[in-house]
Amino acid sequence: MNLKNQFLNLIQKTSTTLPKDIKDFFLQPVFKENAIFEIFRKTLSLSRKKNVPICQDTGFPYFVIELPVKEAHLKPKIEKAVYLALLEATQKGILRPNTVDPISNKNYGTNLGPDLPYIDWEIKNKGFVQAKLLLKGGGSENASGQYSLPLSEIQAGRDKEGIVKTVLFHLQKIQGQGCSPGIIGIGIGGDRSLSMKTAKKQLFRKINDFHSDPEIALLEKEILDKANQLEIGPMGLGGTPTLMSAKIEKITRHPASFFVSIAYLCWVARRGECRINIK
Repeated sequence: MNLKNQFLNLIQKTSTTLPKDIKDFFLQPVFKENAIFEIFRKTLSLSRKKNVPICQDTGFPYFVIELPVKEAHLKPKIEKAVYLALLEATQKGILRPNTVDPISNKNYGTNLGPDLPYIDWEIKNKGFVQAKLLLKGGGSENASGQYSLPLSEIQAGRDKEGIVKTVLFHLQKIQGQGCSPGIIGIGIGGDRSLSMKTAKKQLFRKINDFHSDPEIALLEKEILDKANQLEIGPMGLGGTPTLMSAKIEKITRHPASFFVSIAYLCWVARRGECRINIK
């Protein structure tokens, strides 16, 4: 299969099929009598049977591509393949045209535009190319946020308690917007841009992926448990769960800055990955 078609397949699968850990989450007995989750299940069934996008908002494509050092010279070739795959996916209706000029408000109609495709390159010592894709809808992006601690509004200091307070404050503020139950990635530290990018990358982690640092893993669990005690619930209509998962990563910070960034992902958690054959 040529390079463009490999990325096209990744886009189509990510747009039309939920990851296994998300599907398994919705199979829990507690959700069987929930009318909202019954609608979710019907949506997923229709998408699977007709091979169409799960949601009308097919998201803003964000790629992370891990590239071996010895293959770094292939970046332009891979970027062109991603470009062509996005164009074809849009033409075929796999993706809705979701890229708009911020000044003229003109829709490019291609899911392309200045500085797109949006690719984060990670140069590794691995022996193969690994591509990850996040299709993050506009609603979930609007439900994301960033805070600079201390936050006097809620008496949140520059410590673990302050981090928990800040995340819960944010969840209460959005009240289920972004199509809960969601997944949140949390970046602690860094500068503004690195903090948010780190938060966003946590959304690739599976629900049962617990942080290797026990202190961070406990903080993830505390935030998840307390978030689900808020009873904001699915689509903000009350009950549980409010969150499916909370994933954290820390980044070295400047002494004068303490950022807490929250990247929100809706229940249609469209993340995919595949190994790319570049021969």
